[in-house]
Amino acid sequence: MAAGGVLLAVAAAFGTGWLRAPPLTSWFEKPLAARKSTVPADKLPAAEFAFAPRAATRFALGDDDGEIGFVQVSYQDDRGRTRTALLHPAPAADQGPSETRWSWWLQTAAAIRKHAAADARIVGWWDNAQRAHLLTGRDARPSAPVASLFGPTQRRFWEEVSGGFATDEQPLRQLAQALTSPAEAGVAALRSDGARGETLLIVSTDDLARADEIAAAGGKRLPVETKVFPASTNLHGTINSVRRWAQEGGTGSYLVQPLPGQQVRAWRVTDAQALDWLLIRALPFSTSLYRPIDGADLVYQSGGGGYLSAYRIGGASRQAVQSAARMR
Repeated sequence: MAAGGVLLAVAAAFGTGWLRAPPLTSWFEKPLAARKSTVPADKLPAAEFAFAPRAATRFALGDDDGEIGFVQVSYQDDRGRTRTALLHPAPAADQGPSETRWSWWLQTAAAIRKHAAADARIVGWWDNAQRAHLLTGRDARPSAPVASLFGPTQRRFWEEVSGGFATDEQPLRQLAQALTSPAEAGVAALRSDGARGETLLIVSTDDLARADEIAAAGGKRLPVETKVFPASTNLHGTINSVRRWAQEGGTGSYLVQPLPGQQVRAWRVTDAQALDWLLIRALPFSTSLYRPIDGADLVYQSGGGGYLSAYRIGGASRQAVQSAARMR
């Protein structure tokens, strides 16, 4: 990913995303250090958790590009197993309730609890799956990262904050392969893995900052780049600037994320082949908006420029199923 960066990726995982500029170092290489403090579980921001938090730790990370924070919550699931979820910061006092990732996740979780069956299964990148399980009570997977995807300087950090690495690498690797495959084939792969009942795919625009991790897991580079633009009072002027930048990158396909502080983060796709991949088609890129995915119905999309999207995975065409079989 041309604009990787340690804090960009961590900001995506934990929901800040306000960095002034993309750092140049890969987030797989740079060591991470964090300040930790205990948060009483009863002092967490109000939310309709499916399971009662038992402990919480606030992490703060910083480098030359600023500082970010997130909260790690521990809880017991309905089988008595200790689980971990990484939560976004709650709204600051000067932010409206609809202007933060915290609020978008709460709204998405409420929609899932209302409209998805109790035995529905949620599929999403591991940090998304963790939040989805804590907030909805639905089975969500894969819920842990893979150790071999991180360099030795960062492996200890990710093991600590995630609650431990996956003992089985295949679920995360298969999800990465599905996300970087033609959309219908990717959907068919998700549907044909033996799951019964309803399956929901959750994607977030922050998944794009996981490009290096997704590429390492799936074996295919995710050709996306990012840049922060000042948010002009003239919205059309900002969009025109983003559009020109996206066209310079080759495909012209772009996605815009609003950021605090009168800024927007833009993403562009640099390889035309990737325009048909499941992750790109499932996110609100300019080339994806009017291209529904066969076998995936959009059932909910949050604010924040479509920050979170939930798709119900249904049947797939025979051609897509055959492609999925070849992909495996």
